[in-house]
Amino acid sequence: MEIKEKEVQLAVYPWGDCNMRCLYCSYRGARGTLKIKDFVSVLKFLKKVEPGFSKITFLGGEPTLKPRLLRAYFEAAGINAPDCRLFLFTNGLEVEEGVFRILKEFNVNVVLSIDGFERVNYSQRSRADKKKYSPLKIAEKFLSAGLNSLAFSLTVTPDNAAFLVSNLKKMALLGASAIGWNADYAASWSDSDLKQLKKQIEGERLFYLKLLRAGKPYRISNCYELMEEIGSGNKSSCSAFSLFPDGKIYACDKVFSAPLEKRKKAVLSRDNFKKDRKKFFSTALKAGFEDRGLICRAGLYFYHKFVKCLEGKALEESLSVSLKTAALIEREKMKSLRLFMKYGLFRKLHGL
Repeated sequence: MEIKEKEVQLAVYPWGDCNMRCLYCSYRGARGTLKIKDFVSVLKFLKKVEPGFSKITFLGGEPTLKPRLLRAYFEAAGINAPDCRLFLFTNGLEVEEGVFRILKEFNVNVVLSIDGFERVNYSQRSRADKKKYSPLKIAEKFLSAGLNSLAFSLTVTPDNAAFLVSNLKKMALLGASAIGWNADYAASWSDSDLKQLKKQIEGERLFYLKLLRAGKPYRISNCYELMEEIGSGNKSSCSAFSLFPDGKIYACDKVFSAPLEKRKKAVLSRDNFKKDRKKFFSTALKAGFEDRGLICRAGLYFYHKFVKCLEGKALEESLSVSLKTAALIEREKMKSLRLFMKYGLFRKLHGL
């Protein structure tokens, strides 16, 4: 089985503004807006120093809140990094026809972040203006928009883990061609929570096998690291850089909401770009956390240490829960993928 060479990605966080207030979100609140000139400067720099640079992903905050500026980013990318594919994560609340036109014009691969339907979304994802909204109508609107590429993305928490399979089934029934999920690793997962999560992953495995056998599977997102590991035998390492509203390049997006002094430790200077990145990740490596696997252990370490600002026993205990959760998910997803890869349709669908 041939696995495609892993591409280098620039994760762009143009602002921290958002029209939702998700309980688990650690990315909101950043001040400022990314200037076009800073964005262009970073694109030119990465094209020069990173031959594998081929993917630009816009996250947030909510990146669709400023359509004119979003168009300007896309135009700049088309001029300065024309061979890069464009991706955008959105909650879909403010996306109307004008934004859809922009997304289609620039062939943007859209990821709709929608953790589930009514009772799941309302329990952890509320609008900033507290108005009611329908996740189902948002999903249907995106599916009918004629986008170049659309994937659905779910964040699983201890509170909504029991609904994972039911939400996946509903998304598949709606006609989603690509679905992925990941967990909130900063949450306090108890043993009973993890037992429930394992049960749901097993349910997902059986459901997806039925779709495969019926010839109607969706593409599974967020798992290419594990597919790469199955193909090569090696755990993949981080190949992403992050651009924050201040125009600086950071080694890890997990420090987005960290205090300024902590966040500075992740800044990559232009003069010592690769050395700075190696030094940053060596900090986690010395503590026993590698930047490898589906869930980057180094990223978990940086989040608990730099964002939650934990030290000593508190750091150790909090990390222990995150690592236990990550290990469970990787183990169960790997089991699923090894099974799915026996099917030619699955390999074809994922370009393997």
